[in-house]
Amino acid sequence: MEWWENNNWFNSQGFEKETAMARAIDIQLDIEGYDNNTDDYYIELNNRLQTKFPELVSTKSVTSAKPRQSRQSVAPTTGGQALKSNRIRMTSDQLRMARELGITEPEQLKKYAKEIQSLSRKDA
Repeated sequence: MEWWENNNWFNSQGFEKETAMARAIDIQLDIEGYDNNTDDYYIELNNRLQTKFPELVSTKSVTSAKPRQSRQSVAPTTGGQALKSNRIRMTSDQLRMARELGITEPEQLKKYAKEIQSLSRKDA
């Protein structure tokens, strides 16, 4: 993928903090519904990385992402069973806390999110 070629700092020694941030942004973009097979995904990834690490991302490669069209939500028909999503959502505060705790790997973040979800179910 072209992004990897333009960002050779990713997974390189000395760029651990930046790499962890890119991974966290990747998870957040997935949670927000971005498709990592599209240009918009990588444009948004670069935009968010540039806000945290302006020296890291070339301004030439960052352009404005097109606003995504909102999807119409469809409610299940009466008597039908609602589909249960396997996706776990985290708020930006929860994601920030995970980073502060050193939870940066995608699998660790998924486990952390599941714990948050199970705790919130117990409180309900």
